[in-house]
Amino acid sequence: MTRRGIAAAFAAVLLLATPAMSAAAPPVPRGVLRGWNIVLITLDATDPARIGAYGGSPRTMPYFDELARNGLLVMNAYTLTGSTAPAHATLFSGLSAAEHGVRSNGLPLAGGVFWLPEMLREQGYVTAGSTVAFFMNRTNGFSRGFDCFEGPAGDDDAMRRSNRAAYRAFEQNCLPMLSAEKPFFAFIHLKGGHAPLAPVGEAYLRRHSRSLPPDRLPPIPTAEQALLGQDDAALRTSLNAYYDASLSEADDTLRLLFQQFKTRGLTRKTLFIITADHGESFDHGFHGEHWPSPWQSTLRVPLLFHTESGALSRGRISDRLFSHADLVPTLSHLFAFPVANRNSGEAFNLFGATKRTAVEAASVNVYDYEHYVREMFAASDEGVAAAWRKDADDLERRGAFYWSRIEMAPDGIFKLLHFGASQRSRPAETPMQLFDLSRDPGEQRDLLRSGGGKRTLAAAMLGRARSSDFLFGHFLADLKPSGEPARDALRRQLDDETIKKLKALGYLQ
Repeated sequence: MTRRGIAAAFAAVLLLATPAMSAAAPPVPRGVLRGWNIVLITLDATDPARIGAYGGSPRTMPYFDELARNGLLVMNAYTLTGSTAPAHATLFSGLSAAEHGVRSNGLPLAGGVFWLPEMLREQGYVTAGSTVAFFMNRTNGFSRGFDCFEGPAGDDDAMRRSNRAAYRAFEQNCLPMLSAEKPFFAFIHLKGGHAPLAPVGEAYLRRHSRSLPPDRLPPIPTAEQALLGQDDAALRTSLNAYYDASLSEADDTLRLLFQQFKTRGLTRKTLFIITADHGESFDHGFHGEHWPSPWQSTLRVPLLFHTESGALSRGRISDRLFSHADLVPTLSHLFAFPVANRNSGEAFNLFGATKRTAVEAASVNVYDYEHYVREMFAASDEGVAAAWRKDADDLERRGAFYWSRIEMAPDGIFKLLHFGASQRSRPAETPMQLFDLSRDPGEQRDLLRSGGGKRTLAAAMLGRARSSDFLFGHFLADLKPSGEPARDALRRQLDDETIKKLKALGYLQ
């Protein structure tokens, strides 16, 4: 067995040895944490498969593993896209990118959208937050509802700093505002494993470079090498060492954060939530390029609920899926918060009787593309519609696209994937693929090409996906005959039932 295999087996033994482990979500009464504090910590670009509690190396994030042994770990949590601002906007609003408006980094939050910090402040909470992303700033609406909000100015790339440096702004300016006298909501966005080539302490690198002599450290790859060198084994080794070292440094920052909250008497009646906006891809030819990646390493995220008092049961939840959109209804259940202006789609309370069994995720370009298509359909003037059509066409030619649907079934968790169709970003890729994530978590065996006998399942999943997203796996070029206005061509192809669905989805007026 390889060292990585031994580490994974050791981590699995530790996890199974934890008492009171359970696969089902425990029954939790509504309002069980009413009046408690909330601390939401997001680790940027953090793949749970690297963490011991999820079967990764116990050397990477040992403090997270310690918290997991005394907390409630969600095994199958997903982001809706591999991009920072859209993912955080979904966490705070419970809405998809199409609804909250932050379709990609740098776009502002749509007006009137439910915003968790704003609601909590109205409920009497002191609210404090910090971010390492300059595009999650006041101008774009992310500071709404915060009494204290710290973030980098301009285009300052705080992702290039250490996690400790990223936490310092919150520690110095926001932490002093919090006390045990009044309930508080704290949001702390750390860089996690993002920008793994940024400087990281030598001790962390040595921890993840044990195959090298004591007097040597892995060479620092350049950004160009990281993009182009996926076939170079030595380069992959260096990239992985730097990424895991960054996660270890993030883990020590978590430890410091918890120590400071405890020292200040802020851990009693406090729910800590640790998750990620998305993972990071070091597979399938991607190396640190998370945003166009459709793979588990990017879309699956860690999720841990931890209380000092054990008010929530310890264990694991693996009998359902979880999406970022589910955080708001889950907190609404735990804290008996009012949640108005809910999204038109479905969001689930993690502790509810109804389990989430499907998640749909997409690349940021899909959200922009579908926005253009909606605007094209909605335009009353043909010239305006043609302009939106041109935007869609331009993006279709140059964008990196994926649509994916993950479903939990009695015999496993399956993922249907449309990626790089036609002349788009990766023409060599098969447009539709199907993976059994329970038996093939690394997504190496496409069941549609390997004789897996799952074509009927794939067709059913595709039908369910297109019932909620008309363009799932489609481009206008696939649908529109040449020489005819796009709206007329598409409308002519649609039956009355499809038109009714498109109106419900907001494509047609």
